[in-house]
Amino acid sequence: MRKYYWRVVLCAGLLAACGLAGSDIPLTVVATREIMASPTSVTPSEGKIGAIGDEAVIVFKRGGGLAGVSEEWRIYPDGQVVSMGAPPRKAPAEEVALLISEIKALGFFEMNDVYGRFSRCADCFHYDLTVTSAGKTKTVSTMDAASDAPPELQKVLEKVTTLLASLPPK
Repeated sequence: MRKYYWRVVLCAGLLAACGLAGSDIPLTVVATREIMASPTSVTPSEGKIGAIGDEAVIVFKRGGGLAGVSEEWRIYPDGQVVSMGAPPRKAPAEEVALLISEIKALGFFEMNDVYGRFSRCADCFHYDLTVTSAGKTKTVSTMDAASDAPPELQKVLEKVTTLLASLPPK
């Protein structure tokens, strides 16, 4: 049995190394709605999953990867950031407003709903990004291997992940 375990570990490592390493495919994003869609939401006051209907201006979901992660962050206009299983954190409200402006300027609301629909990458991350601004809500889904995703979408995702990474831990 132990002999087979090491074969599986070696094969998994080789598959991961062969994935996108050395390829010309840019690391962009496109998630499948089936994987990422969730009928739940997080309420900022509780930091728990609750009923749909909250007022988050950005909902960012990331799933998949080699470990099969499933993560969700909700960013509110006042800067409150809530994710499942973690205490709420706070960003300056001005940064959230600036982020929304930058997302709009990059043409997010004019983008397709899905990119990478026909991309094959079992261990890639999948992303869903929902933005609400001026009464309009738009969701764009993508994945790391999405060759049809515009570079502006990658910039949008980088800006969102940069904001999340900059938050002080609670």
